[in-house]
Amino acid sequence: MDSTYTVSEPTNPDTKLVPMGGREVFVVMISGFAVGALVAVAYILLNKYVFGSVLCRLEGSAECGKAPVYAEVTAQVIGIIIGVAALVRLRVYRPLLVILATAVTLWSLSALIGGVHWYESVIFGGVLFGLAYGLYTWLARIRSLILAITLILILVVVARLVTI
Repeated sequence: MDSTYTVSEPTNPDTKLVPMGGREVFVVMISGFAVGALVAVAYILLNKYVFGSVLCRLEGSAECGKAPVYAEVTAQVIGIIIGVAALVRLRVYRPLLVILATAVTLWSLSALIGGVHWYESVIFGGVLFGLAYGLYTWLARIRSLILAITLILILVVVARLVTI
């Protein structure tokens, strides 16, 4: 008994966009919020309890100033891995493009959330990641890869210039 299943989704290759409803974009944005909140919490915890404790043992140490950078990079890598897994699970079109654009756009998140209470930074990080996931997912559904990459690159450059 051979039981083979085929899943066929109705697609129209003549359309310029991969079909995606508002519900799917909303779920992606909620996923982005969760990843952003996780990145913010990971940054705070890694900076305070891991890198800050290890690198700032000696007062006036030159390495102490690098603790936030190490914490941010580590938190972003954790967020990238979890974000890719989440978007693949949600069957987002071109998830790696969305994640890379979000990571480059929000790479200096610690500079944006520094100096505020921890709960504000978690909310702010979540909102920024949620908006970035939603925007880049919406743009990545353009069927032309060159056009999608070009538009996303333009937005990434503009976002980086605004946050400098």
